Amino acid sequence: YYQSDEKAIQRFRIYLQGEMIVAVTKQFMKVQEQLLKGEYKKDILLDSPAKEIRKSLKKLANEYILNNDDIHKTELAGESILTFLLRFFIDALAQKEVIDAVIKSNGNVYNEALDPRQKRVYNLISIDYRNVYEKKVKQLITDMGSKPELQEALRAEILYYTYILITDFISCMTDNYSLELYRRLKGISIY
Repeated sequence: YYQSDEKAIQRFRIYLQGEMIVAVTKQFMKVQEQLLKGEYKKDILLDSPAKEIRKSLKKLANEYILNNDDIHKTELAGESILTFLLRFFIDALAQKEVIDAVIKSNGNVYNEALDPRQKRVYNLISIDYRNVYEKKVKQLITDMGSKPELQEALRAEILYYTYILITDFISCMTDNYSLELYRRLKGISIY
């Protein structure tokens, strides 16, 4: 019984998606010129004949799917995890002394600028993100570093890119990876 209900819901969902795709495609064809000129400022789905389907599905999701204690608890736990990770990386890497050390080392972030703990934290960040960050920091120091009148602006720019490094790294984590990293950094699990 349960499986047949689930299959019926799945078929109905697929049917509704198909209806919305057809409606949006027709609407796109109607407003294509406006879109190409950048003059179309509406939500194409809400401007199509499928707008009532979309509104009904949104109402259904809000009332019966998203209004669920388990979902609320998961969202709140996720907020706590992300807040901890942001604070952890910002406290280690986005401090005035660290930025000054990065400038003093001419952008040799890992080799000269960081203390041992900061190096361990920095190494948690994907090498791809670190490479982009270090290249940008070295370019900023080359462009601005020798000009005393630009030192505050240089610090602000490097701090900005440090925040970008941290937020890019965290925002690209999967839910499972962020949870695992959180647990390990908090000492909840060691392995």
